Amino acid sequence: MLAALGVRGVLLAVAAAAPGWAWYLPGSAPRSFASGDAVPVQVNALQPMSGATPVHGLVSYDYYDERLGFCKPANGTHAQSGSLGSILFGDRIYNSPIDIQMLRNEQCVTLCKTTVSTEQAAFINERITERYGINWMVDGLPVADASLTGVDGSVRANSVGFALGSILDAQLHRLETPAVYNHYRLNVSYHERGPNEYRVVGVNVIPMSQNSLPNGAGGAVRCDASQPMYLSTKAPTPVAYTYDVVWTPSSTPWATRWDAYLHVVDPRIHWYSLLNSLAIVALLCVMVALIMARAVRRDIYRYNAIDLTEDIQEDYGWKLVHGEVFRPPASPMLLSIMAGTGAQLLAIVVVTLFFALLGFLSPSNRGSLATIMIVTWTLFGAVSGWVSAKVYASFDGEQWRRNMLLTATLFPSLIFGAVNLLNLLLVYNHSAGAVPFGTLLALVALWFLINAPLSCVGSYLGLRSGSFAHPVRVNQIPRQIPPSPWYLRPWPSAILSGILPFGAAWLELFFIINSLFGNRVYYAFGFLTLTFLVTAATTATVSILACYFHLCAEDYRWQWRAFITGGSSAFWLFAYGLFYCYTRLNLPDVSSQVLFVGYLLVLSLLDFLLFGFVGFMACYACLDVNDPQVARLLDLFAKISLTGQRAQDTVKNAKYARSLEQVIHALRLDEANLDAKTSSAVVVAASNGADLAPEAREYVVRRVLKGDLKSTDQIQTAVKYVAAHDAIDDADFDTQCGVGVEVTPEQCRAAVTAYMDAHKDELESAGGWPKMSAVMGAVRGDPQMRWANAAEIKTAVEAELTARFGPRSAAPKKKAEPKKAKADAPSQPAGPDAMFREGFLANLHAPGGNPQIHARLRDEHLKATNGSVMTRFPPEPNGYLHIGHSKAIAINFGFARYHNGLCYLRFDDTNPEAEEEKYFTSILETVRWLGFEPYQITYSSDYFQRLYELAIDLIKRGLAYVDRSTPEEIRAQRGGPEKGERHASAWRERPIEESLADFQAMKDGHYKPGEAVLRMKQDILGSGNPQMWDLIAYRVLNAPHHRTGSTWCMYPTYDFTHCLVDSFENISHSLCTTEFILSRESYEWLCDALEVYKPRQYEYGRLSIEGTVLSKRKMLKLVNGGYVDGWDDPRMYTLIGLRRRGVPPGAILSFVSALGVTTNNSTIQTNRFDQSVRQYLEMDTPRLMMVVKPLKITIENLAEDYVLEVEKPLHPKVPAMGTAKVPFTRTVYIDASDFRTTDAPDYFRLAPGKSVGLYQVPHPITCTSFRTNAQGEVEELVCRYDEQAKPKTYIQWVAEHAPSRSPVRVAEVRFFHNLFTSENPAAEDDFLATINPHSREVFRDALLEPAFYDVARHALARAKDDVAQRERTAAHQAEQALGKERAAQAAHATDALQATESSTIGKECIRFQAMRVGYFAVDRDSTLSVFGDDAPADTLVLNRIVSLKEDAGKAAAAKAPAAPAP
Repeated sequence: MLAALGVRGVLLAVAAAAPGWAWYLPGSAPRSFASGDAVPVQVNALQPMSGATPVHGLVSYDYYDERLGFCKPANGTHAQSGSLGSILFGDRIYNSPIDIQMLRNEQCVTLCKTTVSTEQAAFINERITERYGINWMVDGLPVADASLTGVDGSVRANSVGFALGSILDAQLHRLETPAVYNHYRLNVSYHERGPNEYRVVGVNVIPMSQNSLPNGAGGAVRCDASQPMYLSTKAPTPVAYTYDVVWTPSSTPWATRWDAYLHVVDPRIHWYSLLNSLAIVALLCVMVALIMARAVRRDIYRYNAIDLTEDIQEDYGWKLVHGEVFRPPASPMLLSIMAGTGAQLLAIVVVTLFFALLGFLSPSNRGSLATIMIVTWTLFGAVSGWVSAKVYASFDGEQWRRNMLLTATLFPSLIFGAVNLLNLLLVYNHSAGAVPFGTLLALVALWFLINAPLSCVGSYLGLRSGSFAHPVRVNQIPRQIPPSPWYLRPWPSAILSGILPFGAAWLELFFIINSLFGNRVYYAFGFLTLTFLVTAATTATVSILACYFHLCAEDYRWQWRAFITGGSSAFWLFAYGLFYCYTRLNLPDVSSQVLFVGYLLVLSLLDFLLFGFVGFMACYACLDVNDPQVARLLDLFAKISLTGQRAQDTVKNAKYARSLEQVIHALRLDEANLDAKTSSAVVVAASNGADLAPEAREYVVRRVLKGDLKSTDQIQTAVKYVAAHDAIDDADFDTQCGVGVEVTPEQCRAAVTAYMDAHKDELESAGGWPKMSAVMGAVRGDPQMRWANAAEIKTAVEAELTARFGPRSAAPKKKAEPKKAKADAPSQPAGPDAMFREGFLANLHAPGGNPQIHARLRDEHLKATNGSVMTRFPPEPNGYLHIGHSKAIAINFGFARYHNGLCYLRFDDTNPEAEEEKYFTSILETVRWLGFEPYQITYSSDYFQRLYELAIDLIKRGLAYVDRSTPEEIRAQRGGPEKGERHASAWRERPIEESLADFQAMKDGHYKPGEAVLRMKQDILGSGNPQMWDLIAYRVLNAPHHRTGSTWCMYPTYDFTHCLVDSFENISHSLCTTEFILSRESYEWLCDALEVYKPRQYEYGRLSIEGTVLSKRKMLKLVNGGYVDGWDDPRMYTLIGLRRRGVPPGAILSFVSALGVTTNNSTIQTNRFDQSVRQYLEMDTPRLMMVVKPLKITIENLAEDYVLEVEKPLHPKVPAMGTAKVPFTRTVYIDASDFRTTDAPDYFRLAPGKSVGLYQVPHPITCTSFRTNAQGEVEELVCRYDEQAKPKTYIQWVAEHAPSRSPVRVAEVRFFHNLFTSENPAAEDDFLATINPHSREVFRDALLEPAFYDVARHALARAKDDVAQRERTAAHQAEQALGKERAAQAAHATDALQATESSTIGKECIRFQAMRVGYFAVDRDSTLSVFGDDAPADTLVLNRIVSLKEDAGKAAAAKAPAAPAP
């Protein structure tokens, strides 16, 4: 029986996270009897009865178990064959000795007389106490206890069977000895269908206990005995088993005879539970809808309120991790297997519920529920394989064979193994419910012969179909995840989230578990279906909400969390099962307890997998896995035979996808039935020609379709040709693109032979094959082989190499080089040019490669630039630059330098209200400090007159108009949730003459700010790009300009100025951050509208630092509020602040270069920046000894005038830095943290009676005593110079020796920590509330070794050399790009600001490492004679740049305010 309960539990609970209501068909075909016909009676296994008292056992027993001693048929017992499901459910059905004949009443019929032994009596009495019941069936109907049968014949509490005996007397008092029921009064109901045709429609029994053998075993049987039948455990007891049969007519037809067993006791309970669940899921769905609508609206209309005064638009929450959400999770294979198994379980549930609703799972067809679930599990192996492979491919998994194998075996093995272990326990207990060995073999056969192969087939099909199409690419560098509050951590959030799905089903779970472990009939599949749907919906919505909250907390590891959150109701199911066991069951024996917990764990695991898959897929769907736009493009591309991964990669590139889509529609390629080869060529043409005009692009594609352009090389050449020619000459095109040129394999072989003959010696010395790539490249470079097929060249090269040098063999393995010591292989910072050699910036166009509306514009551009790369860095002079700007500086100046080009520094000074002279000076100084010299310094204001003239030209072309709408009206025209549909201005179609007159009036000052603007006539109604919604070109500002004074009272906007000034300055590559990606369309539109040279704009992801704020507005609050000491406070991440702290400019450039350049934004934690700086300083900074908290030592055995000159290296790993000589005398100072008054086994520095070495001093010292002050603080140590001692460690020190200027006294040592306590203060509502009050520590009277002065002089000389080198490099770079004559002309035309000397040499250039303390730089508050400061004595102030690499404990100690370390 227990296996029946267990397996039935596995099957039922998987099908029902909750249960339902009943519609059913009655079952098998009816059977009619004539009067006197024998009616079949069967017996089944004994099981615990359900009822008011708890169930006491779970082990079932065979009816004819010898320990029970029941009467057996005269002709022997015969087992009834059953279905696989019936056997798994624990049915053990046999024939019965009871003889029932239709319409024949019987009274006191003796089944048998038997003698019950004392062992049998003890066993039976124990089973009676545990409330075991007897299960009989008459014509397939279960026999129910008459006391549990209503007047209408319905069985109360859905119970079947009747008790084995009683422990209560007639007055419900407990009996000392249980009474066994040995007389059965059967009441059989029949329905008369026709003459002498009757059918059994109901049966119940009144079991009674009668001592029917009062005179012993030899006496007559009496059925009227009044004494109960007690079984003695001291002596054998004679027992007679008897029965009565009473036939009762009934109006119930055969078709509804099961209604008595299957009726819903009180449907209102189910309905109330269902309505409660519906209310929960409705609320959750509304919340999800609101969140999604809010997110989408913010994305669509975010440009309506762009604050142009901010130099950085700060994203927050989930927007920050959009490039991370599809990063593969940890253990992707396990997650994909769990998803596949969950999908299979879901399919089983759906199909089972479908058949149940149709009524095919009638209990008259015993085991049908288990049978159909086993069959569906077997056949749906393909589902698990397909889903697992699909998900695994989406996680970029590569071990697909392992995934295929584990999907078919992992969880089936776990479940099968667990059930078999529990089955062994049933066998041990001689339970009738133990599954036979043959049945287990049948299950194994189904598994390995059908399910597993189907799973492998599904995996294969899943792999063939490819991964899910992700709408965004994954960032190359993983984003750091900030700490989450406790309730958003994985397990707390999952447990909390699981309450709602469990709450939607908990009431129905009571009925399910009652059926599994309480022997009650459950058949409410209608309620089961409805509640399952509600529970699944609740799980999906809760998972989506939890995923949203995690993404808002910038935690993109959603995959596992979504699965765990979805399946978290399983934890509550398990807890509820234990609660049910405690309150409703009474399991005294260990076997029953182990079985209950074991099966409950299996149920919970299956529930976890099923609903985990539901939650996982719900979140996946909401993350735009199947974006409708993506799906539409994939369907379109499939029509030209572009499918699979290449189609998905094309969709991910919006520009290429849009170009290909336009080509398909324009040329009707979706109706052309292209083959895969032609389709591939079309994709190459559309992708390479994405920047071409539509007509030019279509021309190239038509030539591809005609077969004129076959290779990628030909197509790329064709694209370049049409881009450079306004009118296409077909003959010239054919010549330039190799149309019709055929290079045969024989010609390829001849060219290869000729080359190898000419380089015979070189090839023979190298062994031939290693030079294969060089040979192929050289042959391809031959003009006569320009259009040869690359594959044919490779074949020819391989054939010739084989002929000359024999078959190719594997390259000899290189001997492993011995590992170098860690000290000999320090990590090196990234070079400043690394980001230009690979990645995004390595694939930009060559000068002149950017398409123009007229070919002459390209020619004029190349003539003006001498074919050189020209870039620009265009800051607004309204604030100080911060760390984010360093990326823009490094990219624009570095890209030009890498390609021997030039870079302008252009001040975008079109907003005179916010510009100040100090910002101009600071920006230039910062650029030069970073090591770059601008080719020229220009200003947007230099071009105000030209811009004004072009604005008039634009009006005359009908492409601009003066709009007198109010600012509110202009915003309303852009549309939005509260503004209605987007619409054009009422002034848009005014006559050109009116706009010209109004524009002149704007210039003459006749309009106040906000009364009139000049707008470009773009595409406000047709374009979905907000940057094409008739942008403002000019606005009125009543503010004098710092360069033009009051000449102008209207000024051009950034959108009008930027692209045109780029054009004026012949910029070849306009490099900017991705917030301007939408501006590219308007950028190109304006250049083409005015028919001027059009630079090519490229966008890269911006850099921001997490753990600080970079918003100009927020930094201004810090400065004005006195939270920091100005814009150059070392705790600020302004570039002047980092400079003052001592961060080398090379470290910043190395940091930017190491991050690489992609289109994804880089948000980096401050500690990662510090690590990059530390890595840069490690091999570039001399090391000095410094004691921050000095503690005096007197060495008692040295003379007063003792001096030892100690020579120490300035860097032990860089001998080129040289050495320094420091004095060692009787009086030295160590750091207070290096002494303890009490020694400890794990302490190795100085303590009373202990020795320690002084760095580079020949012998150690031993502490003999110490002196303290009135407060108990140690003031002085007395030590001995001990030549015999052997120290365990060495410490730094500084000696007192006036002739050597030792020690150097430091007025202040400043330690800086994070300015904010929040990991992401920019996202806080009140970021000022998160300011760290201990962000700066100041230590006074530190001591430094005298070698500092030599280090300072060398650092100053090196800084001056760097300045000179920067200037020489800039001059050489200009000559390379423009030639000497033009470079000289440009040098004479320099701006006044450019001609001034910038203060790029500051005291911060003096840097050193204080051993065991950190890296330090001199602060500008210092006065040093080496810098020419006029002061009576040097005053030294040091800033800690970064700490050393320390463990967490040391770092924590370093941050503790000024208490001395132990």
